[in-house]
Formats: sequence, structure tokens, C-alpha cells
Amino acid sequence: MLTRSPDGEKKPLRYKDLESRHDQNPSLDADIALAYVGLGDQDQAISWLNKGYEARFKASILLRPAFDPLRSDARFKEHMRRVGLPG
Repeated sequence: MLTRSPDGEKKPLRYKDLESRHDQNPSLDADIALAYVGLGDQDQAISWLNKGYEARFKASILLRPAFDPLRSDARFKEHMRRVGLPG
């Protein structure tokens, strides 16, 4: 779910709250990545996926259709390869 900040920029709803809790729950990293996919911010999405990878998140989440916008990104393909999923 998205919201607009006072300056008109789209932001994931409660994204700062999620970002502040990612250390306690690595699966949040993928959720934050999904929020950035929804915003069309592939750089941030890949960054959060990398954080999730380092924290050993459940890689099968990458098979969700919500990640389809990243499938053509070489960084995403490399990420899929690293976790042993077909890319």
C-alpha cells in the first residue's frame, strides 16, 4: 500500500517502520523490497533483496509474481542465481 508524503512523493505506507525493524526479522527485507518494486524503484528493491540474502531470508519469496518487474534486471538474475533459483 502506498501513500504520498507532503511533498507529493509516493512512499510505501509505514516503510520507515518496516526499515527500522528489519534487523529483528530478515523476512521484512523482502517485504520492503516488494514495496519498492511497487514504487518502481528497482535500485532500492535490489538493495533490500541483497540485505535479505545476507540475513538468509527465505529465497522462495523471489518466485512471487510481484517480483516480475525485476526479472529483466541483470542484478535480479544474479540474485536468483546466488540463491539457487532459476532465473
